[in-house]
Amino acid sequence: MALTSKITSYDSAWPLRFLADKPRIASAFGEELYAIHHVGSTAVPGLAAKPEIDVLIEVEAHRDAPARDSVLLGLRYVRGSDLSDGHHFYRRNVDGVRTHKLHVCTRNHLAVINMLKFRDLLRRNGSIRQQYEVLKYQLESSNTGGMAEYLEKKAPFIRTALSGMPLALDQRTFDDSDRAFMNQALAHGRRALPACLPNPPVGCVIVRRGRVVSFGFTQPPGDHHAEAMALSLLESGLGELTAYVTLEPCSFAGRTPSCALALVSAGVSRVHVAMLDPDPRNAGAGIEILRQAGIEVTVGLLGDKARCDLQHYLFESP
Repeated sequence: MALTSKITSYDSAWPLRFLADKPRIASAFGEELYAIHHVGSTAVPGLAAKPEIDVLIEVEAHRDAPARDSVLLGLRYVRGSDLSDGHHFYRRNVDGVRTHKLHVCTRNHLAVINMLKFRDLLRRNGSIRQQYEVLKYQLESSNTGGMAEYLEKKAPFIRTALSGMPLALDQRTFDDSDRAFMNQALAHGRRALPACLPNPPVGCVIVRRGRVVSFGFTQPPGDHHAEAMALSLLESGLGELTAYVTLEPCSFAGRTPSCALALVSAGVSRVHVAMLDPDPRNAGAGIEILRQAGIEVTVGLLGDKARCDLQHYLFESP
């Protein structure tokens, strides 16, 4: 089952398409209309997207949905299934190609809050925007189940971004020692090549009270990942541990156990991750495991350097 359209590079005409259609869309709502917003990826400058304009309409109440449906149908918007209680959905296709999606929600609906919050996060945070774009291209290339699969596999990334965790923090929030430790982790990651392939060359250092107490890097397939190697070399019984990892710890077990769960079991109290993993099996799920265990997590420390080291190795199957 194909996606409704293909992801393309950002087009500055997308906001203009929203503005052109906004008055026509508003005509269907009358006095129940509160606000109309351009949301979704086409509302984020610089972000590649499927060229489908997402429009969020806030209404005071769903007062006369059948009358609204009739007006929108005249504008070629067809109502689909409700996405949740109070969240009505409409789609517009031209010559079989999806061009617009309308989300009609009552004021202060959770969908309104989340759509606007995620859009604004992507607009102001280039690192998260880039990671989200990489994830979308990967999900498109591996998609076999259509939009339902695509949306489901994006969800962990979006949940993590909206959870309040500091994703891709400004580098000024880290001190020189943080940058030094992550640089060491990056250097260890480079040691993994070429033996680690096809797995990505990830590096990890573990720090206690300002001193490196262990390190690791991705071993040949079937052997330790970077975090597992570092934990295996760690003296037992140590507390107050901080891990610096160049790629999000894996949430799933393959030929090796989950690194996120291994960090939890080891009692690590803080984890700095250079970049999220765009692999759809992970894509924020590893971060979520750490956070749910009460571990303090940041993402983005030396993220640009990590992407330079890892970008050519991230989509190979383990």
